[in-house]
Amino acid sequence: MRRHIAKTIKLSTKAAAVALVFCYLSLYAAQWFAPLNYITPFVLQYVIGGTALCIILALFRQKNWTIGAAILTLLFGGEYINANNLATAKLSMAEGGYTLNVVSFNQLRYNDKADQFLRRNDAKYADLIVILEANKTSALQAEKMKERFPHQFYALGLSSKSMVILSRWPMLNIDRIQMFKDDPAKNFIVKFQLQPAPSYTPLQLYALHTKAPVPYRRISARNAELTYLAQLIAQDKKAAPNTPQMAMGDFNITPYNPHFKKLLAESKLYSPPPYALPAHSWPSFAPWFLRFQIDHMLISEHIVPLSLKALKAAGSDHLALKGSFHIPSADMDLHNPN
Repeated sequence: MRRHIAKTIKLSTKAAAVALVFCYLSLYAAQWFAPLNYITPFVLQYVIGGTALCIILALFRQKNWTIGAAILTLLFGGEYINANNLATAKLSMAEGGYTLNVVSFNQLRYNDKADQFLRRNDAKYADLIVILEANKTSALQAEKMKERFPHQFYALGLSSKSMVILSRWPMLNIDRIQMFKDDPAKNFIVKFQLQPAPSYTPLQLYALHTKAPVPYRRISARNAELTYLAQLIAQDKKAAPNTPQMAMGDFNITPYNPHFKKLLAESKLYSPPPYALPAHSWPSFAPWFLRFQIDHMLISEHIVPLSLKALKAAGSDHLALKGSFHIPSADMDLHNPN
């Protein structure tokens, strides 16, 4: 009986190691074969599972299989580190410029507790708040916060793609851009600039809530929206190469997906290093190692990231993101601030 159980465990762990190879290949092949998009989010879980496989295979003295599982685990670990820029050294903050504290929160359309989150200090003392899936509850609370956030933008009544933006500073050239004319959901990007004072460098911002990749047909729709965002950012970059850029929102995609990597490559934005635990934001009720990074703040090379973390948010299946960033003066060299 013991021999039978041991044999079953050996076969099971070997089968799991083979499955890990398939999962690793999906990180590249998902760009051509849409169903593999559902396999790409679990990179951290693959690291944890691969480590467990190595231990079990080593205990059964399966040397070659242990080495193979260890290599796969290291590959997934490298993917996790690279995608989250965990090995990036902290950049020096230039003396000139200004610091921007940003909160992005998918509150969930039917959430009647969003006002509780907006009353918290993390939100109340931010400089900019982007609320996705906003509803009357968040809109009414936003109205009460006009002394702190005199500049507000509302796009309500648009199903799950509604949005409210609160800012301490004027939002210049604000535009709600519908991405595709044939889209029945009429999904959009809100594009605007912030400039606290005329002497400061303006910051170009983009807020977006892409379609969730469920059901299956929405995978291609989400990818098309990310492509549109990348092209818009690249176009603006070409027109104003020295203007720092930031994109944020619920992108419904993890940083390990090849379509997300394509977004970064085409837009020239990057995920800021968290300088702590990566901000796993969904689902909010799961422990950190079982959550995924589908909410993002992406920045251009002109911006110095100071922190990025997830915040507890009542009534939503998403945690909020809070980022702190330094926007250098236009005449400062980011790589040589002194």
